[in-house]
Amino acid sequence: MAVTALSLLFCIAWAARCQIGLNEPRQTFQIHEAEQDFFHQEFVTYDMSRDKDFNQLWGEHSLKISRTPKGIVLQSTGADPFVYLNPEPIATKDRIIAMKVVLDVDRDTAFAVYAFYNKKHKMLREKVKQGRNELVFFLGFPEFSSPIKLRIDPVLTSGNCVIRSLRVYSAPIS
Repeated sequence: MAVTALSLLFCIAWAARCQIGLNEPRQTFQIHEAEQDFFHQEFVTYDMSRDKDFNQLWGEHSLKISRTPKGIVLQSTGADPFVYLNPEPIATKDRIIAMKVVLDVDRDTAFAVYAFYNKKHKMLREKVKQGRNELVFFLGFPEFSSPIKLRIDPVLTSGNCVIRSLRVYSAPIS
C-alpha cells in the first residue's frame, strides 16, 4: 500500500502548518479520512512500546526513563531533557515520515521532535496541556532526502510525561 495523493497533500499541508507554528494540540485529535491510509500498521517503523525499539533509546539528557503498565515514564531531572529514539537512521527517500504520540503530562508545557540529517536539524514543537494529548508530526521536508535520526524533548524544563504511544510511520509516496 502506498500513500494516496490525497494523503500526500494532507501530509504536506500539515508539515507546512508545523513549520509556521499553526498546529494546535486540539487539532491533532481529529484523524481525517485521508490520514487513515497513512497510519496503517504496515508503515510502523518505530514503536516505543516494542522491546526492541524501547531498548534503542539512547543519549538521554536530564531524563529518568522507566516502563510502567501506563506507558513509558519520562521524568525530567534537570534542564533541557531529551532522548534520541533511533541509533540507526530512518530512510526518507521517496517516503513520508510521521510521528504519532499519545502522552499525559503533569503540567502545561511543550513537546518537541528534532529530525537530524546531513549535520543539520529541523525542530517541530507542539504546546501540550496538562492531561492527555495526541500529537502528529509530519516530517515531510524536501531536504530530507537523506536518512534521519529522531530526538524528542518531552517537556520544556521540568515535569513528568507518560508516553502512552509513540510510533514513527514511514510510507512510500506513490
